[in-house]
Amino acid sequence: MSISPTYFEYLTHFGQTETLYQLHKQPASNMIALRHDVDHDLDLALEMAWHEHDRNCAATYFLLHTAPYWQDPHLIEKCLQLQDFGHEVSLHINALTEWYAGTIDDVAKSLQNILMPLAEAGVKVKGISAHGDKACYHQSFINYWCFAEFKPDDPSISENGLSAEGIKVIDPAFQIPYPESEILRRADGQTFDLWSLSASEIGIEYDACHLQFDKYFTDSGGNWIRSENPLSIDLSEDRHQILMHPIHWRGPQKVFFFLSAARSGSKWLTNMLDQATPLSARHEFTLNHSFAEGEPKLVKRTGPGFVQLAENKEKIRELLGESHTFVQKLPNDYAEANVYLEQFIPELQEEFPEAQLIHLFRQPRDVVRSIMNRDWYAAPEDNAHPRLDVPNFEQLPQFAKACWYVRKANETLSKVCKRQIKFERMVNDEEYLREKLKLLDIPYYPRLAAREFQKVINANQNNQLPVYDHWSPRQKRIFDSILGKMDSASYGCTLDFIESAAIFIENARFSLISLFRKVLGTRAVAIPLDLSREGITCKNCDVEHRADGLFIKPDGKGHAHVLMAGGSWKKTSPPSGFEIKSGHYYKGSLSSATPNQNHQASIMCLVYNKSGNLLSKQNLAAVSHESPRADFAFRPKVNAGRFNLAIYIPVGKMQQGLTVNDIDLHAVPYLEKL
Repeated sequence: MSISPTYFEYLTHFGQTETLYQLHKQPASNMIALRHDVDHDLDLALEMAWHEHDRNCAATYFLLHTAPYWQDPHLIEKCLQLQDFGHEVSLHINALTEWYAGTIDDVAKSLQNILMPLAEAGVKVKGISAHGDKACYHQSFINYWCFAEFKPDDPSISENGLSAEGIKVIDPAFQIPYPESEILRRADGQTFDLWSLSASEIGIEYDACHLQFDKYFTDSGGNWIRSENPLSIDLSEDRHQILMHPIHWRGPQKVFFFLSAARSGSKWLTNMLDQATPLSARHEFTLNHSFAEGEPKLVKRTGPGFVQLAENKEKIRELLGESHTFVQKLPNDYAEANVYLEQFIPELQEEFPEAQLIHLFRQPRDVVRSIMNRDWYAAPEDNAHPRLDVPNFEQLPQFAKACWYVRKANETLSKVCKRQIKFERMVNDEEYLREKLKLLDIPYYPRLAAREFQKVINANQNNQLPVYDHWSPRQKRIFDSILGKMDSASYGCTLDFIESAAIFIENARFSLISLFRKVLGTRAVAIPLDLSREGITCKNCDVEHRADGLFIKPDGKGHAHVLMAGGSWKKTSPPSGFEIKSGHYYKGSLSSATPNQNHQASIMCLVYNKSGNLLSKQNLAAVSHESPRADFAFRPKVNAGRFNLAIYIPVGKMQQGLTVNDIDLHAVPYLEKL
């Protein structure tokens, strides 16, 4: 969660604050020393530290070595980030509690092991504060009683009746009696002599409650019952120590959706937000989740079959509702980068009225190039990518469809999003990203961002379509006619008469192509598929021909697959597979029956080169209880020789099996250009 607005009222009231180390080093100076005991959530503390740094406040963060966050692999980086923000990192000591529980036997060695890695990394731990563990009250001890330097002249008087924090309290329930023997004894008979260790030997100079101050304020327990509320006190004079636990200052949850056209840096941004901000960030979680077994699991819906999903508004609202319920239960603020939700803006705003929508924008020419190299709209009846409200969209060439998709997505988002982040600057200018996030009140941690900033995420492996400068004149004309005014490199340019005439001719060409395709579409040729055992091959599964179709049962030994035209996964030769017909694309459908399982299988197209070796594989459609009928279409590469259809089941999935009731496949003549 974000920090409560009330906390900022305190910072305003305090004005300038200092660390406890400054309170220790300047015993005669008036000051407000701000302290945070981080019992639970280091990430919340880091967010608080960012806000304090932004307001020129300094504080000491006492980190608890027995808290779960101490096992965070990025603990030291987060400590260093606290220091970078001008704060002090010190130890919230709980060593005697560990000793009493039998977790450790040698307190001195344990503390050395805790502090040495921090010191070696440059984390300067100079102070301690005692953690008020429940065991302190049950067994009567305070965690700083291990250090000789903090022993008063007569501890039986000055230490008797203090709380586990080491302060005087009125409530007897929080008053710890001082042991006359000055020896702690645990259940196994082992003993520990109080005040027997040296703090200076491990670099510790002070304990928080043994510093010189005039007034002490604490919100222990979540309120100000053990002290006055500093907000009601004039703090302009004297020396004040103020303890505020970050866990008590959580604010209302914030939700952000970073929306974009595909291939616009959404995965890169998700990783950055998750690692270098306090947000819990996910990539395309909504629509691709399932809670059928309690915890959220990935069920890929934004791929093959997306067109059918987009038409099912009731299902979209159901998935958005499930996502909202999940997000509300998270302890942190939430961010999601998603390239599909721009298709469902009204439904998204209805279900997430509190969410902020941010437009992630990338140069259209680069997006078009990227999705073309990912084979978007390669087949006329592409069911994996959005179908747009554009005249004769289904009949447009692939390149024109890609251009229209980029235009429509960005037009929609420019209307509904109040803020925009530009991809090209985001990945190259850290200060730009930092400022854009600050406008959204999202803290940014440079030290944690360093390991993410230079990463290249989800790069294209296929670069068949070159950069814009090497496009053909025809491709540039199509692009300019659809996206010219949106592309910044073309924005503001005026088309001359010749260019305008060329675009008019190009649009006329689209109309002719559309007409011819409608005629050719009636000449589809059925390709026979044999569901009998003799016509297929399989691996890691058993198949059985039944009256209702082909039953496939994985054996659990590995990923299972059935090849509908025989052969093997990596190699084929006649008569296995199907010969690719030049000038055609392929479309088909598969009907199946599966038990109500939260799993998916896939229909895949395996494409082989002319030597029979596997050239590429493409996921065509999902097979699941949710999708008993799957339609698919594909167009193999021109340099391919044969293809095969596979039903692929990941290991451990669909263990009860599935039944293929029917499958059909047609070759359809295809006209790409005149």
